Amino acid sequence: MLTKQGFGLWSVAPAPHGFVNADLSDAVARDQRVLEVDEDFSGSAAVAGYTVLHGRAQAPRALALVDTTDARRALVESDDAALIGRLQEEEFVGRQVRIEHNRWLA
Repeated sequence: MLTKQGFGLWSVAPAPHGFVNADLSDAVARDQRVLEVDEDFSGSAAVAGYTVLHGRAQAPRALALVDTTDARRALVESDDAALIGRLQEEEFVGRQVRIEHNRWLA
């Protein structure tokens, strides 16, 4: 988990059984698969998820979680403008990519 999770569901009709506020943290923790993190990964990996961050007066930056070939995960980044453009136009989840010291090579 990299950050807090939140979820909201909005509707024009009320819930059939009323409002529900449930803490499912324990159930999720029991069912969650924990992966070791490689803090300095180099090699081939599959993209598990990614985002492009846009900051004021800053160039966009890509962050991705990748699954390594040895069943670990790595958090990788890129500031390559061409790659970031493709990430915003194409789907990359599941694609094989090349990583060098946690830098996503274009």
